[in-house]
Amino acid sequence: MAHLTFQPKEINTEIFDCLGADENLPMVTLTACFEMVKVTKSKQEAVRSGLNITFTVAVDPMRQKYLGFFSQTDKTARSLTSTYEMLDETACFNFSIYMHKCVSELLSPISINCNFSQADNETAATTLNVDSKRQSVVESSRSTPHKCSDLEGVLDKTICGVSLPLFRSRSSATFESSFYVMHDFEWDDTISMTIDANSNNQDSNRTSALTKNIPVQYEIKMILTVKQDSATYLNFTTEDPAPKEMGITYRIDNFGFKDFPVNVTMFFPTELEHNFEIKSYEVFVKENKTQCTATTNQTSEDCLLENKCITMVCKSFNLEKYSAAEFTLLGKANFRDLEQKPANLPFLKKYTGDSGNVKFVSSIHVGYNKDRFVLESLKQKKKDDFTPFQFPMRRIEVQFDFIIPPNKLLIISTGVSLGLVLLIIITVVLFKLGCFKRRKLTYHIQRERIKATENVKETYKSTNISNIQLQ
Repeated sequence: MAHLTFQPKEINTEIFDCLGADENLPMVTLTACFEMVKVTKSKQEAVRSGLNITFTVAVDPMRQKYLGFFSQTDKTARSLTSTYEMLDETACFNFSIYMHKCVSELLSPISINCNFSQADNETAATTLNVDSKRQSVVESSRSTPHKCSDLEGVLDKTICGVSLPLFRSRSSATFESSFYVMHDFEWDDTISMTIDANSNNQDSNRTSALTKNIPVQYEIKMILTVKQDSATYLNFTTEDPAPKEMGITYRIDNFGFKDFPVNVTMFFPTELEHNFEIKSYEVFVKENKTQCTATTNQTSEDCLLENKCITMVCKSFNLEKYSAAEFTLLGKANFRDLEQKPANLPFLKKYTGDSGNVKFVSSIHVGYNKDRFVLESLKQKKKDDFTPFQFPMRRIEVQFDFIIPPNKLLIISTGVSLGLVLLIIITVVLFKLGCFKRRKLTYHIQRERIKATENVKETYKSTNISNIQLQ
């Protein structure tokens, strides 16, 4: 298959000049690339032999009065034919396309046609697929020529000439105008712009003017951050169940050149699962730039229905350029009746202990007049086709853990009790086996008695023998 590309993509019309010297100028570099892909199995020798192709590149082949050609000196060189043996998978060729310096017709596109075929298809070991696409056409159209200029001494008017002297049928022109808005000048909410199109051969009874009101918006640069010294983790135990201080500080920075009013709203829950609660909460504003009051009328997506949530609404204040405002949420966090939880634990958990955690999520929302101001980050998101937030928002999550250790006294008591029970069981078993009968003591007593009897008998015999001898 073949691919055609242009460089550059567009031709600058300012280089065309019919009053200057008559010459041909290089306008475009055409790159024609051919790609060879093996679709059937073949011997390795056949692949190494390559593929001979013959290709023809033509400029404006269907136009009688052509605009481009391949030779700087020959205007009739509208086509080139060449033969090439493709040994690699890809081969590219560059061609220069020239145009006359004086071109009266600049609206019609220039078309490039490329046809290719196999040169030796009857004898070649590698053949071109009969279904292969053998033609490639590229057509590039030009934008409508125009020229705009300001009138001397007139600051609110610009005159543009479009495709002079002839604006062809079914042609169009799009104008993009940009304005520098002076930040130290108080503009109205809108500016009015009128477009008036005139032509020498237009109908005098037809209105060709259009007026549009454009809103004036100032770009603002605002960043929401959470200070690093804000709380992110706190833990509680039955030995230390007292409420602990929690502090979260949000910072709003205005890096822009314009002061603008803001409305600040903070959302946070006061009750969560495991009897967690926030008490004595307050919001402090650095330098007393505004005051905040608590309400329950507004809700946030971060606050579930089963949780009791508080909304701190702050009065609107002016955030000055290159300045910052800090909002600090302070409160005492604790798990209610934590010291009583060990007594209410299931029996088995008294030996293993228990633990749990809650995730406290607070957020801050900053509102501003979107009709008058546009936030830089939101403008970028709209440009990239992202869905922007309704207002700038920042949230932080704080994790609170509670730990109930195992009941040491219960574990020790259970161990002692089980030890005594085990000792009793062992004693009973040994008793049943007769391990406690006095067998050894009776045996020794009998042995001693037998020995004593034998000694008496021996003594008696000795006495009788002595008596006999004496007689």
